[in-house]
Amino acid sequence: MSHLRISVLAVLCGWVVTVSADEPRLRDRIDESAASAWQREKLPPAAPASDAEFLRRVSLDLVGTIPTHDEAVAFLDDASPGKRDALIERLLADPRHAQHQADLWDLILFGRNPPGYDTDKRDGFQTWLREQFANNVPYDVLARTILKAEGNSAE
Repeated sequence: MSHLRISVLAVLCGWVVTVSADEPRLRDRIDESAASAWQREKLPPAAPASDAEFLRRVSLDLVGTIPTHDEAVAFLDDASPGKRDALIERLLADPRHAQHQADLWDLILFGRNPPGYDTDKRDGFQTWLREQFANNVPYDVLARTILKAEGNSAE
């Protein structure tokens, strides 16, 4: 599992995560925690997403667009058991991922402002964000760098 995904889950869940080869995978620990909550609350888990649903959801989440017809056919025709993991890794390596994440985080940090509210003066920040995601910079490093930044968003 990539360092970025571990960092994202750790930040979202407030976990301090260390990973060694002997420990269960982080996603297995998360699944166990969710299953425990479902049992405690007497809630049935949702059925797993179909391959078509998974493809659409993960594509929108990671690169911000639905897959092309050719991408969908290739994924749905693939019978290999690790095709979902392979798709995730491929989308994380896709340049659209860095751009999509930069767009999302720009929106989170600055809000959605109409033209005339200096949105055109964040090109430097957008470029920097895109580079951070392309280089798989951990979220704690990203946040620390933003908080300690000097200068302006255009630079």
